[in-house]
Amino acid sequence: MNRRKWGVVAALCLAVVWALLQNAQAWGLAQSRTYGADFASYYWAYQAAFNGLDPYSSEALTETIRQSGSRAGVHPFFYPPPFLLAMSWVGERTVGQAYRIWFWVDVAAAVLGAGILALWWRHIRPVWAWLVVFGFLCMGAVANNHAMGQVNLPVLAVVLMALWTDDEDAPVAAGILMGLACMAKMSPAFFVAWWLLRGRWTSVAVSCLTAIVLSVLSLWIVPVDVQWRFYTEVLPGFGTGDYNGLRVPIGMWGNHSVPQWFHSLWPSGGEQLSSTARYASTLFMVSVLGTMGVAFYKRQADAVARAGQVGAVSIAILLVPVYTYEHHLVYAIPGMVAVVGGALMGRLPRWAIAVSVVACVFLCVELGTLHEIARHTPGVIHWVLRESKPASLLVLFFGAIALGRSQATGER
Repeated sequence: MNRRKWGVVAALCLAVVWALLQNAQAWGLAQSRTYGADFASYYWAYQAAFNGLDPYSSEALTETIRQSGSRAGVHPFFYPPPFLLAMSWVGERTVGQAYRIWFWVDVAAAVLGAGILALWWRHIRPVWAWLVVFGFLCMGAVANNHAMGQVNLPVLAVVLMALWTDDEDAPVAAGILMGLACMAKMSPAFFVAWWLLRGRWTSVAVSCLTAIVLSVLSLWIVPVDVQWRFYTEVLPGFGTGDYNGLRVPIGMWGNHSVPQWFHSLWPSGGEQLSSTARYASTLFMVSVLGTMGVAFYKRQADAVARAGQVGAVSIAILLVPVYTYEHHLVYAIPGMVAVVGGALMGRLPRWAIAVSVVACVFLCVELGTLHEIARHTPGVIHWVLRESKPASLLVLFFGAIALGRSQATGER
């Protein structure tokens, strides 16, 4: 092998070791946590709904926990009603048992998501498949999802399968898959809007129909009045930072969204955005969506440009919410791969290679490590490190926009 291939092999070995260490640490945390971390919210919401209580009521969750004999606290539940259908498997398992099973489901979802994206984008250039592998191995948020018992990786895997299926011109299957993803988390609806922009009418219609069918099926556990409350009370609160009563400071270290910048500029003194910060956040969201709409509307896009558009949408999902935690960053992986891969092909300026790689490194660094480094640095550098992840998301977003508008030329 030549020197370049040896370098790739060495980098791959280091990435594998890094991923194994991260996942081993995550499994150690999972074994020591008896109350299920973030997974507990899903678990107790299902138990409350199964017992005829309102899963969106913190009082109902507390009562369900008390009746079980546990004293653990839990975050409020704020996912779509059909999500609880996916939790029916927990049955009579304890929250600790179910959480540790979910850990390995999440690991499998990471492998599946990486495999789907690598196989899908391998036809662009084989190096893109390797970039996908590096992205999933190096992204600290992957192991963070396992440890927190989060649902981002299973949803991401379904979203990627839906996008690939649509790209292969199977809109019915794509719509069903995306509808499933939207009813697990609302954010994949951004991809439905992207399909709408591109005139993928069948995929859009089937996604909406799937969401309706799933909502009807979930009536057996979440009645109409509770579902109505989710869409009219819980969901609208996301724009203000009121995630159904979630008591986590918007300005906490590790919130990687842009609206938290507005919160720091115009603080409310409470746990929600001030009116000024709310207007700024709304304007920012409209600007992000408008930018993508203007950039991509009726744009002739080959496979590379479509990958850039997918990357832009996946990163937009992270930029606009009031809260973007470390575990959410797995949605940035398609954007990371697309921008770096496109830059290597010459579809972006040569300097974009270095800039995008630096942005990817900041996103991949595990949050605790970054926090520890920042603690020992002076003011300005401390602030730069603190805001490096949202800034990196913005860099990759604009890179993905440029790639999504690019045309094939004399590619290297």
